Amino acid sequence: MVKKLRIRFITVAMLSVMFALTLLMVVINGVNYRNVVTRSDWTLTVLANNNGTFPKSFFAKKKSSEASVSDAEDPIVIQRRHRSLTPNVGEEGPGDIFQIQLNKKKNSSSIPFETRYFSVLVDSNKIIKEIDSSQILVSDADTLTRFERKASRKLKNDGDRAFIGDFRCTRITSTSGTRYIFLDCSRSLDNFRAFRNVSILTSVIGVVIVFLLILFFSRNVLRPVEESYEKQRRFITDAGHEIRTPLTIINADISVMEMTQEDGEPNEWLQDIKQQTSRLATLTNELVYLTRMEESQKNSTVMKYLDFTALVREVAKSFDARARVDHKDYSYDISDGIALKGDESALQKLISILLDNAFKYSSDEGEIRLAAWTRGKTLFLTVSNSVDSINPEELPHLFDRFYRSENSRNTETGGHGIGLSIAQAVVRAHGGKIGAYTEDGNSLRITATIPL
Repeated sequence: MVKKLRIRFITVAMLSVMFALTLLMVVINGVNYRNVVTRSDWTLTVLANNNGTFPKSFFAKKKSSEASVSDAEDPIVIQRRHRSLTPNVGEEGPGDIFQIQLNKKKNSSSIPFETRYFSVLVDSNKIIKEIDSSQILVSDADTLTRFERKASRKLKNDGDRAFIGDFRCTRITSTSGTRYIFLDCSRSLDNFRAFRNVSILTSVIGVVIVFLLILFFSRNVLRPVEESYEKQRRFITDAGHEIRTPLTIINADISVMEMTQEDGEPNEWLQDIKQQTSRLATLTNELVYLTRMEESQKNSTVMKYLDFTALVREVAKSFDARARVDHKDYSYDISDGIALKGDESALQKLISILLDNAFKYSSDEGEIRLAAWTRGKTLFLTVSNSVDSINPEELPHLFDRFYRSENSRNTETGGHGIGLSIAQAVVRAHGGKIGAYTEDGNSLRITATIPL
């Protein structure tokens, strides 16, 4: 139990760390990529508004008279005439004023020297009229032509932007044709990829380090829980052994008192004492058995290959007489040739508990069905019975210790509410799972799945 709790603790902690780091990486790299796109689109806007080149004012040096202290704090305003990129951009001639405001801290005169780009002009028949590759070290015209063809398929309207390889491209249309402008973003994208790879590697290393730390400290964190559980287990085991001795003596004394009665008739008080001591002995044995099953699966179960079909049929047939006495509609369907590696006595107890639970809590003259079959490498064991009513919210609690459903609290079933807890412990000891289900609120189906 403590081992499973530790595994769950480590799993939840690691999933939380991984989720936080993943979210952080997505946000940081997303913002970084967005900045790359924004800077590229701004440069493309300048190139598009000047027919595929930078305006001459970008190359102009400032005059010495403009380098005053007051001017150093004012924005540099660059104005030039250009062809307008409004929806009527096909007409050449004077256009609107294009105004760019840049702070001196970001010197625009260095942008053209840091930027590599080229443009391709095609006519209405998609025939290349001009290739301007003066600002890029590409001498192969076929390569530039392939870029133009890819851009023509991606860019359907003026102003559209897209990445083709490491180039960010856009298109503009004028009376002379359609111009595709390609901006080399390889430097920015390389920086982005390098940062992304470093962030991923750092996150992976961080996850490994956190895992090792949690693995190391989880034992100390859960040590109080482990000690408490160990004390509880020892108490139940020791108390069970201590209680058995006085119970045995009490039963022996009752038998002697019954034999020494003069009238020879049974005494109702002695019978009641004998019944209650027997019930207490059964409960004690069940608690000790449950504790042993949960203590260590390897030590509490003796695994060997056995004929599970024969085992189930033997236990199922033992309930035939009880079904006739209780007037139950009882049947079982067991597949042939089921072989399983498990603890024979524990599996017999599992089947007996499930059938006994079905008989105790089934409705009057109700139906009880047992089925066992295999699918692939999994064994399915199902016991279902009709009930007067059952609340679906109670199903998850049926396997809790000493839990009894509301409808069974006032019935004289003789149960302790610990049987299904033992059944769950047996199934888990065999590496399986068990669950309770109801389809209509008037039936209960308990299904156990055990790997073969």
